[in-house]
Amino acid sequence: YTQPGIYWVNLRAENSGGCAKDFTRPLEVRPLPQTGFYNGLICQQKSVAFYDTSSVVKDSLIKYYWDFGTGVLGDTSNVRNPAFSYSEPGDYVIKHKTISSFGCEHTLSKLVKVDQQKASSAGQFNKRLKCRELFVYQ
Repeated sequence: YTQPGIYWVNLRAENSGGCAKDFTRPLEVRPLPQTGFYNGLICQQKSVAFYDTSSVVKDSLIKYYWDFGTGVLGDTSNVRNPAFSYSEPGDYVIKHKTISSFGCEHTLSKLVKVDQQKASSAGQFNKRLKCRELFVYQ
């Protein structure tokens, strides 16, 4: 079913002698979660916060799963708003899955770019670290 709601399902059972019986029952299709997130500043070797913005109609979310896209076993989280540190610059596909109390699940994948941290100087004694800020929205 493409939309949540209550649908009536009919089953007709017939034996080889031609006797038939119909069964009609309601089937409730629950809504899928709408998974979303955004993140803070992403620089290599710095912890970045990820913020869940997911929701579900007429239900509650009970599980959260994050895969930070490094390909390393264990670079995942099960908390709603995790933090993670990337050791290398590059492009990473982050996967965020939410699961409702009825077991309905939805996964959102987003590409993020992790910048290399660069030092720049504006005079001999005034050094700052620069890194691009990137937010990912649903």
